[in-house]
Amino acid sequence: MSKKRNQSGPERAALPPTSSRRPRRRWWVQALASVLLLTAGLALAAYVFQDQLTAALIRRNRVAVTTATVTQAKRRATTTTPSYDFARVKPLSLAGLSQAALAQHAVAAVGKLVVPDVGMNLPIALGVGDNVLAFAAGTLTANQVMGHSNYALAGHHVHTDEALLFGPLVRTRVGTQVFVTDMTRVYAYQIYARTYIRATQVGVLNPTKQPELTLVTCDDDGTGRLVIQARLIGETTVAKAPQSLQKAIAKND
Repeated sequence: MSKKRNQSGPERAALPPTSSRRPRRRWWVQALASVLLLTAGLALAAYVFQDQLTAALIRRNRVAVTTATVTQAKRRATTTTPSYDFARVKPLSLAGLSQAALAQHAVAAVGKLVVPDVGMNLPIALGVGDNVLAFAAGTLTANQVMGHSNYALAGHHVHTDEALLFGPLVRTRVGTQVFVTDMTRVYAYQIYARTYIRATQVGVLNPTKQPELTLVTCDDDGTGRLVIQARLIGETTVAKAPQSLQKAIAKND
């Protein structure tokens, strides 16, 4: 007898039942990823915008330095006491810069710091108060004198724009010349050391037998300090300085 053929056709493997929960889970994963990406994007945009505002505030609120303003600053110093506590200096912030901009007229500029090789041109003010360091280099000890002992200055390092404040110091080298002036005389120093130290190593501010200049700013991550040390190699009047240096000293924009 002939075998009967299976009229139902070839057998097929049974498919597992579809789950209605998988698409829902996939949707939630996609939605969560989208929210996280959007949040990260907004945070990044806010961070960049804040940096741009910070740079704009610093550039817009420049402290003018002339022989007249230096005289006024020295006179004002006899009736006020600047802060020399570098440990209490706060990081730059939009709120702090806004407050400093309102008090900019009170910044007592006693001279200028000029480093032509890296395009650095900053007013020098007394003390290291937050309002001072927002727009200027600040003297680290009381009664220090340009061209004598250890003339020590501090300044902020804006990591997102190293053309501002003490940022250009990262591009200096041993041998770079640095000038400080009280707008009457100008003192030339030459860098002999660039070192990174802990914030607690304050011995670099000690008086020295020979005239030196010490510049201190935060390192890249803000936990330590970049210290620039230079020796005095000459001095003259501003009127007898090279024309290019005279122009840099007179520049206030």
